[in-house]
Amino acid sequence: MMGDRCCGCFGLRRAEAVRLLAVVVGAVALYACSGDAPTSEIVLAEAVQLRRPSEETDLRPVVPSRSDGWYATLSMAPPGGGVAVFDSAGVFVRELRAQGRGPGEFERLRTAGFGPGDSLWVTESFRAHLFTPPPALEFVRSIQFAQPVTGAVLPLGFVSRAVFTSADGMLPPSLRAWDGTVIARFGLSGKVEDIDAEMGPLRPVDASRAWKADGKSYVVSLLDSAGAVLRRHERVLDWFPPNEPYRGSFEAARPPARISDLQVGADGRLWVLIRRAHPDWKPTAPATGPSVAVRQANPLPSAESFNALFEVVLEVLDPDTGALLASRILPGSYRGFVDAEHIAEVVEDDDGHITVRIWKLGLSD
Repeated sequence: MMGDRCCGCFGLRRAEAVRLLAVVVGAVALYACSGDAPTSEIVLAEAVQLRRPSEETDLRPVVPSRSDGWYATLSMAPPGGGVAVFDSAGVFVRELRAQGRGPGEFERLRTAGFGPGDSLWVTESFRAHLFTPPPALEFVRSIQFAQPVTGAVLPLGFVSRAVFTSADGMLPPSLRAWDGTVIARFGLSGKVEDIDAEMGPLRPVDASRAWKADGKSYVVSLLDSAGAVLRRHERVLDWFPPNEPYRGSFEAARPPARISDLQVGADGRLWVLIRRAHPDWKPTAPATGPSVAVRQANPLPSAESFNALFEVVLEVLDPDTGALLASRILPGSYRGFVDAEHIAEVVEDDDGHITVRIWKLGLSD
């Protein structure tokens, strides 16, 4: 089902901008014309801040996981990283940093998140480790994945974005149960014509359906557990031309717009986070070397430098019609959705230390 298509012109009259700024401090709305004017405004209220656990370590600039009473995020515990756990008020509780291949040990962490009963899962590409709920965080068991998993730990299970391997081709986005078995595959597998287009973020609705974003265009599709398209919404905008490729590193070549995260809100509305080049973007490095592909490892600059390269467009869509309900421009420090009600901002101070700010999402008519 085709959603809205927009003419691409946008902007607020000065009086309207002044009124909106008076209502929501720091808000800047981005409106598309031709019947696509949003009906609501996005409101953010800061909920908590997560800071470095100790003088020995720091937080990594990633989006944390949240349960009703806890937060978990990756840390830079030496030598290879760890997991820092905080309570709901942002008070540091404990850091898991046992690294290696033994029971309760890990290396090259991918993510950490909460399962049933606030149990904590820590994942690597081919393994996941279960710990009892905070504050004890005692090791329980490990499981092995038959294929690499790159994604998040959600209440439904392990969610993996698409993975490309030279041997198997495309491994589709998937949802796995707590024993590692595959529940659903949301996309194509094997040989695909456009790998980058399949690399967009995934957000399950339940065990049988998931929203998936195109990796190169403003297209979001609702898929069933076999990867069939149940619903499709597309927006065509001047600032988000479809299929624009990466042409080099983010510092050397202006990065194209990309959907970087999706979330289904508590009321069922679809939240879309788009990252695009900052209006003041300028090259700061020579355009040499191979083009950057989203599936390739890409050493990123510091959090502050990364934030300065981008800005974020946060939009809310009607999941049935694809109509634009709200839109707001945010700094590049906003990285992704924590859960159905929160978004994470990553900031870096003058000493290079990371703070993760958690904001509660809301809509105001």
